[in-house]
Amino acid sequence: MGWVNGKHLSGLQRWYYDHWLGILYNSRRRYLEQCARFFHSVEVNSTFYQFPKEGQLKNWYNVTPDDFVFSVKLNRHITHTKRLYDTRRALSDFFEICGVLGHKLGPFLVGLAASFKKDLDRLDEFISLLPAIVLLLNFVTIRGLATIFLTVLEGKAISL
Repeated sequence: MGWVNGKHLSGLQRWYYDHWLGILYNSRRRYLEQCARFFHSVEVNSTFYQFPKEGQLKNWYNVTPDDFVFSVKLNRHITHTKRLYDTRRALSDFFEICGVLGHKLGPFLVGLAASFKKDLDRLDEFISLLPAIVLLLNFVTIRGLATIFLTVLEGKAISL
């Protein structure tokens, strides 16, 4: 998964892997707990589809080891519906609820739509709204766009 706070962490894109039943998982229950026995970090992709619930995050926090790290994917309302525009309130709400993960909260992942067009002013405004966090931008589906944004990202805690 990468380096967080000077530590290299191995992790997964998600923790629901039915085909690992009988290999790493001994039951269909408590997949996250079982995953945390073997890995140090996990990407939370479900937050892309819906804002997380406080009780859900508290449960994740409680069932994982103290040094476990969650990389949380930004909600699609921010990245795809609003397309990073006018996101102050949505970002504030999202970061506030994710704060429940406390010291286990790792980088935020931002996946942009393939149709996202070059808009350096919008990206710069979006970045200015971010607290002091680590942010990873995913340009997998946007051919060649990553290099265009490098000037905006220079000197910020953001990785492509």
